[in-house]
Amino acid sequence: GGALRSRPRLARLVSRCQRGEEENALVADFVCNNPGVIQELLRPEFHTLASDDRYRRRLARSVGLLEELNKVVPNLDGWHVLDLCCGKSLTSALIALQHPEALVTAVDRLPEREMPHYKEAGVKNVEYMRLDVLSGTEALADAIRAAGRPTVVLGMHLCGLLSERAAETFCRAPLARACLLSPCCLPRRSKAPPELAALYRPRDFLRLQGLDVRGPHSESVDTKQYSAWCDHLAELLRAAPGADVEVRDAPEILSIKSTVLVASRG
Repeated sequence: GGALRSRPRLARLVSRCQRGEEENALVADFVCNNPGVIQELLRPEFHTLASDDRYRRRLARSVGLLEELNKVVPNLDGWHVLDLCCGKSLTSALIALQHPEALVTAVDRLPEREMPHYKEAGVKNVEYMRLDVLSGTEALADAIRAAGRPTVVLGMHLCGLLSERAAETFCRAPLARACLLSPCCLPRRSKAPPELAALYRPRDFLRLQGLDVRGPHSESVDTKQYSAWCDHLAELLRAAPGADVEVRDAPEILSIKSTVLVASRG
């Protein structure tokens, strides 16, 4: 028991996939079909990822987003990927290991010590940029210009106004040729733009009726609000010249908030 619990979460997930016990087909296929990537992730330099308590969920989300990315950019060689609010940078690691000719900029406000030791692992195509994305998009646009490559802007489960910053970055940078955005919750009403006020009315209405917004009525309210929030973000993405925007559902992301907004332009 003790020896098993001491194994990294990723190692336990691999064992479950090899035994055919993993229920998420996308996760099982990725683990079984990418042994080289998995072996790299199990190296000590990636210990901050391999021991994550939520590894399975995070892997499902990352792989689900990358499945959608592959439909837009089948070959990332020569591309730059800007991974916003990357957390401990699992998505960035997967891209860098699968596409050594791609350049990845992982962005988050976490201290760099919480990231994998990419350089020590011999992974030279990942750069970490410590930044609070809410501080603005100028530094992000500068990073895209500095890369000098066509760029994909990624945003996995971005909360509140972070999703708007991702859309703004895509619109602002001419080299940003694609944006894949998986929005999470709406911003707090006190911080939301005035045009979003209508999205908060259903929940307020329930409160006025004396109903528990976390009870049986909450799911339908959350679904309506989330759908309207995604529509709002899609319109922001469409403001980019020549942008084509699709709204897709990716149930393998393992969340009720499984919408992926896909924007692309030539």
